[in-house]
Amino acid sequence: MASRNDHVVVIGGGYGGSQLCTMLQKNKMSFTLIDARPFMHHNVAAVRAAVVPGFAKKTLIPLEPMFGANFKLGRVTSIDREAQNVQLEGGESVHYDTLVLATGSNGPFPNKLSEERLESVTRERYDRYAEKVKASRTIVLVGGGAAGVEIAAEISALYPDKDITLIHASDQLVRPGLAPKIQKRILDVLSGYKVKVILGEKVKDVQDIPESEACTIVTDKGTSIRADIVIKCTGLEINSTAYKDVLANVVVQNGALKVDKHFRVEGIDNIYAIGDCCNIGDPWMAYHAIEHAKFVFDNIKRNSKGSTLKEYKNPSRDKGGMIVVALGPHHAVGQMANGFSLPEFVIKKLKSADLMVGRFWGQMKQKPPT
Repeated sequence: MASRNDHVVVIGGGYGGSQLCTMLQKNKMSFTLIDARPFMHHNVAAVRAAVVPGFAKKTLIPLEPMFGANFKLGRVTSIDREAQNVQLEGGESVHYDTLVLATGSNGPFPNKLSEERLESVTRERYDRYAEKVKASRTIVLVGGGAAGVEIAAEISALYPDKDITLIHASDQLVRPGLAPKIQKRILDVLSGYKVKVILGEKVKDVQDIPESEACTIVTDKGTSIRADIVIKCTGLEINSTAYKDVLANVVVQNGALKVDKHFRVEGIDNIYAIGDCCNIGDPWMAYHAIEHAKFVFDNIKRNSKGSTLKEYKNPSRDKGGMIVVALGPHHAVGQMANGFSLPEFVIKKLKSADLMVGRFWGQMKQKPPT
């Protein structure tokens, strides 16, 4: 049975990791948060940072002011399960009694950050990108998931005269499982913005499309479009660098870790995985990472008392799950976990106005920059 004084190490300061550490801190539990960046990237708001020059600073929330000495800046290179240590770049070692992997996923800029570690460099990169979007006349977005839809709406709301095309390989935007009336509302708003939507066509050689240069894209159906800039909103990959070698026997094909119904890595009682890097089956969204963190926090407490762990159940998954989609500052759609739609005025207030900047800076006990 674990001791009440167990030390919890959390790798990854994104939505799930930060939520978990906030709860550990509030309950005066011993923990260390490790991240290769000094900030949490609020990438829900990256769709606006990519379009509005100067907005990026609101998406980078410093971790140290919130967690103080419990935060350690560093890149994890390996995990020693026998000694229960996490090894950092440079040779430092951090001991754990309980380890939580919340390493998230990587993907193409501007929706995700891969290598950037400095806040100033990240801000400058976003601002250059937003200026490129501003200067572009013809814009193509590849991928009609939530991020692609939201960026298309952001650009169109700010620059209504631009020629914008959204191409999606599926015949449904955002994701399957959304209520038909929500799908229709998304298409109606995009149509009102004069965004051209092409469904059921896959762009060829997406990986070869340059980040912010003019090029011609071609789909598998023969559609060809010359664009001043192509924004890639596809190709997310799980960030498995910290664990892929030592936990290779429990890593599935896409890089996620096999977990049981308690979120413990299969066969290992003191290592959990949450968010995008676990194979629990939820969509890769901030909402689910946060819910996973809450669930695992409760099980860590239960384990410390020798109580039976809870089993995670999500009966709403077949109904599409909880999701809110901002369609620029003035429109939105939302669906509850039970499949029912949310009133648009609620979602606009919750997300569209500031893309939850105020909420997440407040959660980290800081005020967003003006």
